[in-house]
Amino acid sequence: MTTPDPKTHLDLRALTKRFRSFTALSEISLTVDEGEFLCFVGPSGCGKTTLLRLIAGLETPDAGHVQQQGRNVTALPPAERNYGIVFQSYALFPNLTVARNVAYGLEGKGLSRAEISDRVTEMLALVGLPDQADKYPAQISGGQQQRVALARALAPEPGLLLLDEPLSALDAKERERLRREIREVQSRLGLTTVMVTHDQDEALQMADRIVVMNAGQIEQIGSPTEIYQRPATRFVAEFIGEANWMTGTYHGDDQFQFGDIRVSCQPGAVTPGQTAEIAVRPEDLHVETLKALEAGTIAIVTSLRFRGSFTQCHLTLKDGATSLVAHVPLGRAEELQLSEGSEVSVSIQPHRAVVFPKG
Repeated sequence: MTTPDPKTHLDLRALTKRFRSFTALSEISLTVDEGEFLCFVGPSGCGKTTLLRLIAGLETPDAGHVQQQGRNVTALPPAERNYGIVFQSYALFPNLTVARNVAYGLEGKGLSRAEISDRVTEMLALVGLPDQADKYPAQISGGQQQRVALARALAPEPGLLLLDEPLSALDAKERERLRREIREVQSRLGLTTVMVTHDQDEALQMADRIVVMNAGQIEQIGSPTEIYQRPATRFVAEFIGEANWMTGTYHGDDQFQFGDIRVSCQPGAVTPGQTAEIAVRPEDLHVETLKALEAGTIAIVTSLRFRGSFTQCHLTLKDGATSLVAHVPLGRAEELQLSEGSEVSVSIQPHRAVVFPKG
């Protein structure tokens, strides 16, 4: 029997889950380190929520096992697993005060009333709600309700925190604020955390590592930077962030050519002479005035969209056959005096394009 790695909190081995003839998960294996913040992300129906439910014991796998801190918990009911969970719907008891909601998971653990009261006070302070103890859920905002749900999950001092789309019901500003606060609390406590989200920006901002899932399988596991800048598959490149796609020929030595344009790209699983595609992030397109034409090729600005910190610039190359989208920093867009119909020079940052076989 293999000795478990003390740094590994969660070990999932070959997990498979079927619902009648539909395979929701197929031989999923991964580990989560102590204190790590891991995000499952992917399109609807990819299996990410099913995987979280298997970890929580809310579903039983058809094959494989779940091991937590060296202990096989695959067959254990949820109450016998050491985790706290926060759902999208908050799931607070409307007839209980905020304090009683937080205290709920502590009752029956042999603690005195004073100990429970102290723990509730500590948890409400941790989530920034020290003065809301006597209110009922209906008397506080959605963001505050989710903080209460988080405090309730943390109160019994679980070894693992599970978050199931916890922010999707909130407005954009509240979501952004809670992303930071949850990450700060998790980091302060050093608590191993697994979150499911459909929001790729949320995963990129919050996670130490991201698990990108598709059709019941893992497409890639990596840090946010790895997932974004070095996607392992075409699916990951399309799903995470935006990308421009161009078809051409891979010439070897990390050189790709489409039309008359040659691009220095990242190494990929492509052989020299093979028809391939490259993915280029909009921020990796460099837009300049025609004075810098020697560094790029001529393009026509077809439309401009203000996006806050940058201008989304839609371009068509002079050949009329290739359309691109560039993200130009706001100040730079003003310097270039971009306008619809104007001609510019566009080039691709070296070694930022990712090459894939033509599928």
